[in-house]
Amino acid sequence: MQLAPIQKWQRDTLTWVLEVQQKPGGEVRRLFRDGKEVRRWEISRAADGRQEEREVADGELAAERLYSAGGNILEEDQYSKGKLTQKSLFTYASSRVVRVRVLSADGTLQYNKDYFYTARGSLREVRETGGKEATAESRDSAFVAGGAGPSEEWNRNGDDLFISHFDDRGRTIEKEQRTGKDLVSREDFTYQKDSDNLLSSVEKLPGEGKTITRSYDSGGRIQSESVSAGGKVVEETAYTRDDKGRVLRKLQRDAEGLEEWRYMLDPAGKTTEEDYYHRGALEKQTLYTGDSTRTEELYQSGSLFMKVYYEGDRRVREEVYDDGKLVRERKYQ
Repeated sequence: MQLAPIQKWQRDTLTWVLEVQQKPGGEVRRLFRDGKEVRRWEISRAADGRQEEREVADGELAAERLYSAGGNILEEDQYSKGKLTQKSLFTYASSRVVRVRVLSADGTLQYNKDYFYTARGSLREVRETGGKEATAESRDSAFVAGGAGPSEEWNRNGDDLFISHFDDRGRTIEKEQRTGKDLVSREDFTYQKDSDNLLSSVEKLPGEGKTITRSYDSGGRIQSESVSAGGKVVEETAYTRDDKGRVLRKLQRDAEGLEEWRYMLDPAGKTTEEDYYHRGALEKQTLYTGDSTRTEELYQSGSLFMKVYYEGDRRVREEVYDDGKLVRERKYQ
């Protein structure tokens, strides 16, 4: 986001406004949205050049930070509802961060994040390891960079290992998930020519004996998916989209037959109606009547037999029909 100075009369015409007020030994930066302050940074500068910063969000303390005279962050304390939740301590070598120690509110080490550099000074690897109290559920991660940029990233959560490989443009070309020594899944990605948009991907699930092949449209959005097992296609899914890439129709064919979902959208792209068909027959119609209200109509052999009204996730009313006539109604408190 680019910043530009404005005149006082423009404050009420802009959604976002950043106000900077100078004060002895520091300054206060206030961010407004539609005239209401949503975030504030109170900055104090000491005689030795160090800088302290307090960040307030929606009237509550969100963070406190300490910077060196050279502008490097040395410490960051994060708060939730005014209470300390996490402390981060930064270590530098030759003006480059080499370690971040993350502590809980009681001072217990949560994890270390170590940064490794090449002889030329470019970032080579970021490695995250659990604290001294690490258990089987601890998380470890590493990021490896080469001369052309990131080449590999892995994250471990207990026995689960997730590995990603990147090409020289930084695009993900392969993902793996392993549990112990067993390969759970491997997915390979192919991109459209001279683009970051996906063209296709193939995911193999050795434990399930399945292969999932996906194709993507010109915008990189999924348009079809097929699942194979034992050399045969057992499930197919296809999507129909409008000129803005929004899903209007989803078709899925498997051993249970053909399923279809149809979506009606308003001009803003919000779903107003969702129809579900099984083997060509309408079984369920969902009407979105408000921001948090909806009505579900259930059909059997083409005839309406029940309506259910919701407010959020709460069922508030239920109607039962017979031959199109209301025969019973129930309300929920």
